[in-house]
Amino acid sequence: MDDVAVGRGFRALRIRRGWTQRQMAAQAGIHQSTVSAVEKGRLEAVSLPTLRRLGRAVGMTVELAPRWPIADVARLLDADHASLVERVVKILRGHGWEVLLEYTFNHFGDRGSVDVLAWHRLRRALVLVEVKSRVADIQATHATLDRKSRVVPSIVARERGWRPEAVGRLLVIGETHGNRELVRRHANIFGAAFPSRTRAVRGWIRDPVGGLAGLWFLTKMAVPHQTKGRGVREARFGAS
Repeated sequence: MDDVAVGRGFRALRIRRGWTQRQMAAQAGIHQSTVSAVEKGRLEAVSLPTLRRLGRAVGMTVELAPRWPIADVARLLDADHASLVERVVKILRGHGWEVLLEYTFNHFGDRGSVDVLAWHRLRRALVLVEVKSRVADIQATHATLDRKSRVVPSIVARERGWRPEAVGRLLVIGETHGNRELVRRHANIFGAAFPSRTRAVRGWIRDPVGGLAGLWFLTKMAVPHQTKGRGVREARFGAS
């Protein structure tokens, strides 16, 4: 929707309430000239917080819907995903896990792939990791990982002799404000599906005893660099 259409929407909602521009401005705690600018589609002259205050006054939710060329977005998302996968692999291997990438399976027509599949020989633990730079469909993400965690352990037991005494399923999400806000808004859903969070996930990866269903916020792999007199620092776990 373009700026002019947004302005017309605000005007229509104001008129439906029988308000003048001055009355609408009073409801939102802004100046009447700002209401006039919005209704004329001059949104570049109005800050986003002000626009949201005006929206709340008339019952309108103001959200951002950025648009980029599809090919550019796909490349960026692929790069972010690859960076997160690389970080997960580095951490798992650092704690003695044997790692498989993009493990594909086909079990009586139930097919798919696991972003990261890892085996901890000492603890006989298996972990399935789904990596998302952003979560587009919450329910589908939960259902897909749940299905994989039910199907894959028996398959790798036959194929590789990995017979786990403990199975973990982890949803790794890129550490961004948007992703944090998504999880906060749907806290009940994420809490039921993934009761453990980053701190507990870190501990389990170091010593995987018992099963685990966890949500792990992780920052992308930093580009290594040398500083004078110091070596490259090891990647750290994401914020809890």
